[in-house]
Amino acid sequence: MQKFKFDARMGPTSETGDLYNFSWKYSFVHNFKVHYKQSVLQALANKVDVSLSSDSPRMPSTQQVMEEFNQRMQMGNVARNKVRRFSQVSYHVTNVEYKESFAFYDPQTAPRAPPTQPPAPMSVPAQAGQNLGLLFCRNCGAQLPSDSKFCNRCGTPVVT
Repeated sequence: MQKFKFDARMGPTSETGDLYNFSWKYSFVHNFKVHYKQSVLQALANKVDVSLSSDSPRMPSTQQVMEEFNQRMQMGNVARNKVRRFSQVSYHVTNVEYKESFAFYDPQTAPRAPPTQPPAPMSVPAQAGQNLGLLFCRNCGAQLPSDSKFCNRCGTPVVT
């Protein structure tokens, strides 16, 4: 198996043209670092690495990164809530940072011909260092408006 590191923000270049022109031969992983705070008063943000598998070399949208982040936070809260059942449970995303992308090629398992249907168009790409200002419920993971006092889905108080 061959592994190629590339910057998905750059788009096709002379070095990455094969990845874009023959993307059906590869599998891709895009890595991000999401910075978040459990409350606005928290001095330093926590960080979590988020990796997205894809069949395209194009950078995933911010929404796709946030959905993966949200799923991770939900899974983490299930384990934590067993210990701290009545803790305050909200978090605030302060930054989504693009780290790197990898393309993987295995000549034994790679398709020999392109797919019959073209891939679906990608959403607007995430920007490195983009300040999202998104708020999520730490109990159920629902995305919340920035002025929320309680979660719209489960009713949990939001800590700001």
